[in-house]
Amino acid sequence: SRPIFQNKINWKEIQEFKYIFLEKSIVIKIGKVEKIVRDIKDDYLVNLSKKGNAHYLITGDSDLLVLSRIGNTEIITMTEFLKRFIA
Repeated sequence: SRPIFQNKINWKEIQEFKYIFLEKSIVIKIGKVEKIVRDIKDDYLVNLSKKGNAHYLITGDSDLLVLSRIGNTEIITMTEFLKRFIA
């Protein structure tokens, strides 16, 4: 429902991502959010990725993308994710 994504990905890509996401997802409780990145609004995502031992953090946020990796988590765009796993 975010208009910013409408001209970056198409409906088919959204459905493919949703299928992969739901198939591979697990619930993670992070508790207290540790200050890790510049933008405090992004800390919960980085903490969640860290706590869940995520391989990937998929985002369009340039503040996160510029980091490229935090620990074992690679930070990539949805387009890059789809190129790697749907192609």
